[in-house]
Amino acid sequence: MKCHLIIGSRLLISSVVLILLVNLSSQPGTNTTDGHKNKMNFYGTVTLNNVSTAAPEQSKLNVENISIGRLFQHIPVNFKPNDPDSRPVNIAYLDLVEIAAIEPIQKEGRAVIDKFAGREYVEIKVTSNDSAHTEQNYIIERNRRVFCDQVNEAGHIKSEFQFEGITKLEIHGYKQRDENKEVKCVSSNALTGSQEIMKEIEETSSNMQKAEPGQIEQLMTKLNNLIKQLKDSLYSIFSMS
Repeated sequence: MKCHLIIGSRLLISSVVLILLVNLSSQPGTNTTDGHKNKMNFYGTVTLNNVSTAAPEQSKLNVENISIGRLFQHIPVNFKPNDPDSRPVNIAYLDLVEIAAIEPIQKEGRAVIDKFAGREYVEIKVTSNDSAHTEQNYIIERNRRVFCDQVNEAGHIKSEFQFEGITKLEIHGYKQRDENKEVKCVSSNALTGSQEIMKEIEETSSNMQKAEPGQIEQLMTKLNNLIKQLKDSLYSIFSMS
């Protein structure tokens, strides 16, 4: 009976670890085309529109890792057609490195939504960061979102904003991401912690072979807590990579 319980416990632990690895590998945070962390870290502010806050200044957030539709360059936008039945065919491609601000066009406190050939777009004003602060109006697909991380001392908060939900996106600058440094940090710190937790899981599983029936429940509780710690540790690795 005890032997079957131990074998079952080990299989369960192995399965849980495998599931965690598979699930966490699809979480945001990897430098892939899913958009997670681009090689250039753009930072600035996002001012929210029509939100309830304790103070007006709380609607302006410091953010970094800014992208639009998971892109920081070659971002497609359209010139607004005159005919609402026509499809927008003229395209411009924006690079965040050349932009100072993007503001949805407002009318009576709401973003202007246009529909062309059955698809919805938000009107935006783009201000370049040249000496003349050149401005140009475009339309962008309504479902295109701003992805970023809110800057917070306790840890960055991953966020998504629709253009109709903000009044202004400001780009203050960018930092080149040091990918080698980040990989080193993951391998030398977070990975070591995960290995220690897994070692403790193995020891606890081994102790179950010698445990009295009354101790099994206590050891299983310890295993559950260790698995939770392992999940948190693995998540930190995948979010840094």
